[in-house]
Amino acid sequence: MGNCGSCITSPHDDPEPRPSSRTRELPPKPIESIAVPRRVYSTETLRRQSVATTLVEGNDEREDLDDPNVYVPMMQKSKFKITAQSDSKDLSHQLICHLFDGHNAPFVPEALLRRGLKVLDVGCGSGNWVMEMADAYPLGEFVGLDVRTGDWDSEREESLSNLKFVRGNVLKRLPFEDNTFDYVHQQHLLSWVPEGLCPYVIAELTRVLKPGGYIDLIETPILPTLPTSSTTRRTDRLTALIGLLFSARRANPRIALDLAELASEDDGLFDVRGTRRCAAVGWAGSDGDQAVADLWKAEVKKGLWDLGKVAAERVGVKEVEWKRWCEEALGDCEQGAGFMNAYRVSARKRL
Repeated sequence: MGNCGSCITSPHDDPEPRPSSRTRELPPKPIESIAVPRRVYSTETLRRQSVATTLVEGNDEREDLDDPNVYVPMMQKSKFKITAQSDSKDLSHQLICHLFDGHNAPFVPEALLRRGLKVLDVGCGSGNWVMEMADAYPLGEFVGLDVRTGDWDSEREESLSNLKFVRGNVLKRLPFEDNTFDYVHQQHLLSWVPEGLCPYVIAELTRVLKPGGYIDLIETPILPTLPTSSTTRRTDRLTALIGLLFSARRANPRIALDLAELASEDDGLFDVRGTRRCAAVGWAGSDGDQAVADLWKAEVKKGLWDLGKVAAERVGVKEVEWKRWCEEALGDCEQGAGFMNAYRVSARKRL
């Protein structure tokens, strides 16, 4: 899903990132090969179920929201309409907007946005989120940041006077002064960052945030969740192999489950709130929307196929074999009522 860490480069390029305000020790340089990985995420590890803070669905607290193995249907139909096709680069962005009923974090007051805020989107990828926000809130000032520049829609950028894109790498310190932005958004980034550097990324986002400002984090696990009774050897095999691939760069493919904990551990943040939304993958689910479920399946499939290139390099799995495994796992997911969890966490910077 998402930008696949497009706003970062390998820590090899940045051996001495700015340390976090917390005492957590930064990891050494990543290993070059997965032959002897420093940490391998087993199937059981990748199913861990802990989330630090209470998760809420709208205004209704539910006991099962902090258990990622429990499917929770949306309480109401989303107002956001998906227009992207299954092969569109906009699909990931639109699926997330559909899940969370729009672009804006539910904890950021709409009145403030309409009045005009200075907003930063870190790891903006093609810039869909920040461009649509700039269009919706013309009194605001919007900045999209990414390592790559080729994905941006330059024509649309020119049509929006309140938007600009800059090139930057969050692991090399954001190119902004302290206390610059009212609202910092980051989506689908931390899964691709070495896990030991995730606290540094959160601290860096907090640094450029104004006191009292809002931070908005969105992550989804790499693989859909299957109820324990529906797991198969094929899905377990794929889960373990993906864990091995991410271990090579010391990343955690299920860091989304720790998102609230990461925000809570940052000394500069308070009022940490989170929500988990679930999307059926390939089956209509309790919501009965087969078209959306099929789009989620297409998006998950695209993400897994992209990982096949890494699998070929790292462990010598042939692309045709990798795709077959993915198709089998997605079939098990569809038959076994699998679903994708999406986590959104918001917090504010201390005054």
